Amino acid sequence: MRNFILCAAVLMASVAHADEPAEPPPPDPVPEKTPHLAMSGTLGIATPLGFAGLELEAHLTKWLSLSAGVGLAGSGVQVATMARGSLPIGDKTKLYAGLGLSGGRWVWNEFTFDEPAHKTWDRAYWVNGEVGLWRQFIWPEWSGRVLLGYSRILNRDDYVCGGDDITHCMVAHAHDGESLIYVGYSVARSFQ
Repeated sequence: MRNFILCAAVLMASVAHADEPAEPPPPDPVPEKTPHLAMSGTLGIATPLGFAGLELEAHLTKWLSLSAGVGLAGSGVQVATMARGSLPIGDKTKLYAGLGLSGGRWVWNEFTFDEPAHKTWDRAYWVNGEVGLWRQFIWPEWSGRVLLGYSRILNRDDYVCGGDDITHCMVAHAHDGESLIYVGYSVARSFQ
């Protein structure tokens, strides 16, 4: 009889425990609503937006965004689009990779002190690839990202040589100015 009472007590305790509501799951460490828009300002060296630009980014999911922007480079106005995929690596940090297109006037100058050659594209079209780190600030609507990328010109033969020796430009510098490595930093404000 004692065993029966002990079994009944254990069974009633487990039934009572089962009736308790389950705890809700912990909140998402990066409170990011999707879809949403973000506006960012970018500063950098040779970025698809030049050395300074503005970009509107549509975050379609937590891991995919599409952006379009306009900026200013040493050669003139630049326009760019990019798709970015991201992977969370911490509470408020993501690693991302992007692929995009950009265009604008581009002038390459030979780095020399005597009669430099230069190549000018009235409209250069680029394919751009970049990787970076995205970090949410303590204010949830603000974030920043550090980026490193590579650009390759698509219309390689659409340039005009300038300088004192056109033949030198066309022969010795036939492929100069067709690829760039870029770095930059961007600060964004989300509108959720």
